[in-house]
Amino acid sequence: MSGIDKKQVEDFFNKAAVTHQNENAVLDVANGQQHSNIYRNYFTTKYIIKNLHPTSDNIILDFGCGVGRISKKLSGLSKKVVGVDSNAAMIETAKQKFAANNIEYFLLNDFKIPEGNNQFDAAFSHWVFQHINDEESVMWLNELKRILKPTGKILMFEQVKNETKESDKHLFRSLAHYKNLIEKSELKLTAFFPVMRVPARGMSVWNKLPSIKILLPMLSFIDTITINRKPALADYFTYCFVLSK
Repeated sequence: MSGIDKKQVEDFFNKAAVTHQNENAVLDVANGQQHSNIYRNYFTTKYIIKNLHPTSDNIILDFGCGVGRISKKLSGLSKKVVGVDSNAAMIETAKQKFAANNIEYFLLNDFKIPEGNNQFDAAFSHWVFQHINDEESVMWLNELKRILKPTGKILMFEQVKNETKESDKHLFRSLAHYKNLIEKSELKLTAFFPVMRVPARGMSVWNKLPSIKILLPMLSFIDTITINRKPALADYFTYCFVLSK
């Protein structure tokens, strides 16, 4: 099941990488979203790091790294970060704009991550599998398992809707759909929980204010503690799926 057009996805992100060359390339490329993306970048980075728990001896894979916004942040918290993406324009932007001595960026080809078996303490993706059909998602999940250490973990952060909805560029899956997808892979689902909702109270307040970044910690805290209130009013949730071998 999927109507995803890989050429349209590639063209979409090619244009985004050239136009924005920062976090706006991967969060929401619609016109007028740059202010909202300041909040999204802060909040998403915060919950990724919180759940990933990087340490100074960790080797981490950023699967679908885009322009490298999270890879760069993690480079200061871990031993090494490898960022991989299937979009050449994104990888080139990452190398130019979000480089560090302990980051390597690679272009993905032929469902192969260019690393050996059992190399990584953790791997994560953020809003990546929504651009990949079910069959190829299972192939990539099994490839992530190959490069993961026996005690390692994989975190998938994905937008979840009440019902699966698809377009040429997105496959927004339901929670049941994601569980079924993971069951088809060789990985174990050890936990799953929401980390973000849209719309959210803190984000709504931010969007009405000028860019006063000192407010970001307070507003993100509000969204963290109110995430489960009136869930029926949410357009979608971003879930964290924790996977292991």
